[in-house]
Amino acid sequence: MTETEAEWIEKRAYALWEEEGRPHGRDSAHWQTAHQEYLAMAEGARKAKDGTRRRVAAAALAEPADPAEPTVTAAPKPSAKSKQTGKE
Repeated sequence: MTETEAEWIEKRAYALWEEEGRPHGRDSAHWQTAHQEYLAMAEGARKAKDGTRRRVAAAALAEPADPAEPTVTAAPKPSAKSKQTGKE
């Protein structure tokens, strides 16, 4: 466990202790809860990172767009002035 992980867990355990009204003798339970929360958070971050890597890899392998095909663009939005006057 790195120092950063331990610090996060310590701060979270302290917050849990305060939320419960600062009960005596529950430090181990708060620490375990905070540790489980940290592991879940780290796993979620790892999955998000892996998903991003997969999307980037898939995009890199995708065929490039055909330059001969026309691109479709949206019509320009009327300006604020044309909205006021009703003219474009």
